[in-house]
Amino acid sequence: MIRYSDEIIEEVRQNNDIVDIISQYVHLTRKGRNYFGLCPFHSEKSPSFSVSPDRQIFHCFGCGVGGNVYTFLMKIEGITFKEALEQLAERANIQLPKLENNADTAREELKAKVYKVNEFTAEFYHQNLYKPTSKIGQEYVKKRKMNKETLEAYRIGFSGKFDELYKALKAQGFGEKEILESGLVNKNDNGTYIDRYRNRLMFPICDVRGKVIAFGGRILDDSKIKDPKFPQPKYINSPENVVYSKGRHLFGLNVAKKDSAKKILIVDDNKLNIKVARRALDGFNFEIDECYDGQECLNKVVKGNEYDLILTGDLSKYGSDIFEKIVNNVGIMRTDNFNDAGLMLYDIEKQHVFAGGSGCGCVTLVTLSYVINALRIGIYHKVLIIATGALMNPIMVAQNETIPAIAHAIALERSFE
Repeated sequence: MIRYSDEIIEEVRQNNDIVDIISQYVHLTRKGRNYFGLCPFHSEKSPSFSVSPDRQIFHCFGCGVGGNVYTFLMKIEGITFKEALEQLAERANIQLPKLENNADTAREELKAKVYKVNEFTAEFYHQNLYKPTSKIGQEYVKKRKMNKETLEAYRIGFSGKFDELYKALKAQGFGEKEILESGLVNKNDNGTYIDRYRNRLMFPICDVRGKVIAFGGRILDDSKIKDPKFPQPKYINSPENVVYSKGRHLFGLNVAKKDSAKKILIVDDNKLNIKVARRALDGFNFEIDECYDGQECLNKVVKGNEYDLILTGDLSKYGSDIFEKIVNNVGIMRTDNFNDAGLMLYDIEKQHVFAGGSGCGCVTLVTLSYVINALRIGIYHKVLIIATGALMNPIMVAQNETIPAIAHAIALERSFE
């Protein structure tokens, strides 16, 4: 087996400070000569994860895991040593020598080209979604209530007809080998080329580093799924290739890792799909839960919220009672952790409050004078504040018109020091 020399491995290690690397994944606080944080490899509330800048190693006193910068990157990203070395070398602008094995070299060169093909394709499909010719795709995302933020975050796109992508790839100078290896284009027996994805909503699939490795395409006209003459699959996914292995990757995992997510809820009515998803998440230290339908998901996500306090602005005694009745009837959240800023600020039994404990600026006063301090000393760990208000004028009231309301929500969470 061809491997890099010990000298190049050590050079790369020395040019990547372990504190800098781990800080991209863990919030570290300096205590004495070392840094400490919450271990990313097991669940804990008190930081037992130590990083030594002098020795360039890490160690968790809770679960026992430890090692150098290579060990950390391999474990946190779920990659091989060779992949960790290449990532760190790229970060340090160190040119790695080419492998002497011709087969390995050719495979690495092909992988690099396929990555470029995929990256170009992801951007091509994404920009295609906004073109006037992609009206069917635009109508679909509007119907599914996908906002611009979601479209941009996941680089959702639209595939056109026949060979649009193939022509675009050729125009960019890509060769037949990497184009066909990517699985984005098929070659017919008569020698012509046709795009695998046509008139579909496109979802790039990325590895944990954010590199595009595959695609999923959803049909936009569901009637074609059961077409008696030419039925089409609802979803089409990329075939396995030099950069993509279905058993090792999961859509959206790179986004979850970027957001420092610790809990993942898998929702699917197929238990086999949930099993596959769990397997793909092994080694990433996520706390995983599962459910099999939308109602069960709603119960777990909303009813089982982890807020110590949900605080509304100034609904008063009357508004709070109405609010609790509505949410209890609809079943969208629990209310045992609910309170109102007006009720906390005023004593409606002893004070003359005309609206049952309501007033301008209630949520600001309660948040800044009480909630922030309660978070600091640990009474609360997570609070949801919903500032409420009414958009009204005297004419609306005099005419007995409906008064529109407005609410802005902000979540505050206590972090360790």
